[in-house]
Amino acid sequence: MEKGRSYIQTSKLVDSGIYAIVRHPQYLAGILINIAVAMISQHWLVTVIGAIAAIIYFNDTFNEEQKNITKFGNAYKQYQQKVPRVNFLLGFIRWISRKFKG
Repeated sequence: MEKGRSYIQTSKLVDSGIYAIVRHPQYLAGILINIAVAMISQHWLVTVIGAIAAIIYFNDTFNEEQKNITKFGNAYKQYQQKVPRVNFLLGFIRWISRKFKG
């Protein structure tokens, strides 16, 4: 990809860096931020809105998965087998085990 171009316009599947740990780091960040704000505010309304927003972020990952399967085909399906959607703890464990295997 040319320098300065948006990651959205990529034509190659990226599976390194943070993408070797979770498939959707931007959505994961949105989910965690909404949960954190709800916990910090400790107000029922913010908690409800935060939970709804976190669920929406998570549901959006399913749409993104379909777009990526269409765009990248079998390479993305293989990537899905290696890297979890948003579970960064499992992703980190898998990443470490891949590093030690070779």
